[in-house]
Amino acid sequence: MAKSATPIKKLINNALSFNTKLWLTVALGLMVIFSATVSIWYYRKEARRRYQERLTWQVFYAKDAAKSEAALEVLTTKTQLFMPQRALLDLKKAGLLVNKKDFSSAFHEYIKVLKQPNVVAEFKSLALVRSVRILSELKRYEEGFKLLENYKRYLPSLVLEELKGDLYLASRQPAKARKCYLKARASNYLTLDSRQRLTLKLLDT
Repeated sequence: MAKSATPIKKLINNALSFNTKLWLTVALGLMVIFSATVSIWYYRKEARRRYQERLTWQVFYAKDAAKSEAALEVLTTKTQLFMPQRALLDLKKAGLLVNKKDFSSAFHEYIKVLKQPNVVAEFKSLALVRSVRILSELKRYEEGFKLLENYKRYLPSLVLEELKGDLYLASRQPAKARKCYLKARASNYLTLDSRQRLTLKLLDT
């Protein structure tokens, strides 16, 4: 009986040895595939990042306005961007639209920045100031006041009161404009330039 068990034992050992080698080969193959997949993913991610960097450079530094606008269009429609880069590009796009006198479209871009989450306060402050200026240009004064009320937390009191004064003055309410300008000029953070600017505005009230 012992002699007949020996071939069976060898057969089992050979089978186990074969299975072990097979599993090792499969495991090694899976590791190679995983490593290759990670490498390809990283390469594509890095290539996309560099592509976005080139486009971003064109947006802000290209001397040709057409190239700047073309790069901006690609960045805002065909790539995925994280904050605050997205907000910065929206501000740039709004600025280009203002240069074209397309104030309504520019206003829409500024509002997008105001409504975006996780955007630095400085960007929101800039978007708010410029959107209110546009509303004043379009003679949509009540909307301007409402926008200031809704987002006033992003502006220092000096800037807030000056903007309100500008809206009142543009809507032919000089007495209310004067009150706002006086409040702004009473700020503890008033600079020499701000004082001179407000003084000139007070002369128009």
